[in-house]
Parts: sequence; C-alpha cells; structure tokens
Amino acid sequence: MDITKVCDDITELDQDTQTAVAEFMRICKEKGLPIRIFETYRPQARQDYLYAQGRTRPGNKVTWTLNSFHTTRRAFDVVHKDLLWNAPESFWKAIAEVGKSVGLNSGYYWNKQDKPHFQLDKGKKPIIKGADEMAKATEKEKGYGKMAIENLAKNKIINSPESHLADLDGYMPSWKAWVILNNIYEALKGDK
Repeated sequence: MDITKVCDDITELDQDTQTAVAEFMRICKEKGLPIRIFETYRPQARQDYLYAQGRTRPGNKVTWTLNSFHTTRRAFDVVHKDLLWNAPESFWKAIAEVGKSVGLNSGYYWNKQDKPHFQLDKGKKPIIKGADEMAKATEKEKGYGKMAIENLAKNKIINSPESHLADLDGYMPSWKAWVILNNIYEALKGDK
C-alpha cells in the first residue's frame, strides 16, 4: 500500500455513504455544479502520513485529526472539476447545501472549515428523495442495478462486482444508487 496515493474510488466507502455520494453527485450534476470526488477511503497509515505533514514532515498541515471518518469509509472530499481547491466561495456553499440535503455533514459548516470534506455521521442514513419507493424495488429494478454494476466493472470503474451484486438483495435502495452512478459515469466519460 502506497500511503502517498489518493483513493477516489466511491465503492471503497460503506454502502450508506455510497448511496449518499450517488445522490450528492446526481443533484450536483442537476444543478450544474462541476464536482470531482477527490478522495474517499483512507487507510489509517495514510491518515497518519497526512497528519504528520506540517508537524513532523515538511509541508502545510492538511488534516487536523488522526481519527478521520475517511478511515471508517464514511467520508469523502470534493473539489471543483476544473478549479480544484481554488473555486469561488459560492461553489463551496452550494455543494455544502447539496450535502446537507442528502444527510451529509459538510466541513463547510464547521468552526474550523474543511470545505471539501463531507461525511455521513455514525448512526445516520442518507436522505434520498423517493426513498419509500426505492425500498419496494422489484426484480426488474434490481436487474437495472445488476446491469449498472456489470457495466461499471467492465469499464474498470469498480472492483469486486460480486460483493456489490450481493448488496442488491441486502439493501434494496442500492439498485437505484448503482443506476445513478452508472448514468453519471456514462455522462462524464466523454468529459475526460
């Protein structure tokens, strides 16, 4: 494991956080907010490495904690697709509002701001518009989820499709999250 490498793989997050990210991305796209998921899961060794920066290693401080939600697979960082961290304040506020609307805790609102950071707090579930309808997924809808997972795996966007396919039975709303992620992938692949 290379602790200097960033993981931006959404599927490395826990199931609830993946669902929140998918809804967050869908709404951002709908609102014309050009986002890029910059970092998702961080092994503790990477968190320790980042924490040392500006303390025992050269560079500016980039984190204030050793106990990050990134290490529990319930946090992700977002930047502007083109401007990265140099986006205007209006961008950060707009994505913070989107995050809040789907049940995420946004670092934008913290006393010590961490504008790119979003986390799904312990015990919280994502807020998904129409979640009651999603809970009643039919076999046909789960089939859509299966097709989306298979397409994302074929295009090497996700690893271990088998584990994600198993989630379709255990977590009914996930079929829609996979369809949303696949639709976002399909829409964005031409932007690269």
